[in-house]
Amino acid sequence: PLGLKSAPFAFFQNAQDFHSRPQLKIQHGCDRRCTYCRVCLARGPSISLEPEEVLRRAILLEEKGIAELVLTGINLAQYRAGGMDFSALLMFLLKNTGKIAFRLSSWEPEKLDGPFLEAFSQPRIRPHLHLAIQSGSNSILKAMGRPYSRDTVLKAAEAARRHRHEPFIAADMITGFPGETDADFADSLELVRQIRPAWLHVFSFSPRPGTKAFDMKPVPERIAAERAKILGQIAEQGHKDFAAGRLGCITEAVLEKRVKD
Repeated sequence: PLGLKSAPFAFFQNAQDFHSRPQLKIQHGCDRRCTYCRVCLARGPSISLEPEEVLRRAILLEEKGIAELVLTGINLAQYRAGGMDFSALLMFLLKNTGKIAFRLSSWEPEKLDGPFLEAFSQPRIRPHLHLAIQSGSNSILKAMGRPYSRDTVLKAAEAARRHRHEPFIAADMITGFPGETDADFADSLELVRQIRPAWLHVFSFSPRPGTKAFDMKPVPERIAAERAKILGQIAEQGHKDFAAGRLGCITEAVLEKRVKD
């Protein structure tokens, strides 16, 4: 039994009959107070699944023939359990499993430190890095309550590429955050061009009751949507460029759907 504290992790379908790449939730909640986000209010503080239970579930899936497992959470960088942070957990899982590969759902730009990069460089960790960037403007990042700068993001992307050959780097971006000027958006565009993402998840700002940003003066929806469209076009081109760069390469893949002749 996991106990009430681990209730968010209670659902686990070890057969995963309908998923070739199943997800394993190992972290829930968030200790941050980003000005636009209600997660800390709705989900509560960060809690983590014990490493031994994470391993047990991973082994069950590996024994079922699962080739790749996605580790998920509200904020994986806040994983703390059994004396381990997330980087230590990855190494623990690699040491105690046979051949199953692990994929990260998302990661925080300022958390690409030495231990994380060491784990990320391991062959059974998929070269997939989804960064929760949100903006390329330092003033907007500060207004959002994000604890990093655009320079941090650039260094994170550079570090990822030093440790893995041609990683798939994706990112979250928000347009139209209150106070975002044309110059702020230009900073976001320049940052995106510099990190050369293979994909972007783009969202127009939406005010959430109970957050600090709810009472801030909004950017007109039309402008936020136009900016989102521009980033969406960059995302499409980035995905095409990444795919073109893989032509002629041999790589491992997980079969998601069988197609009959």
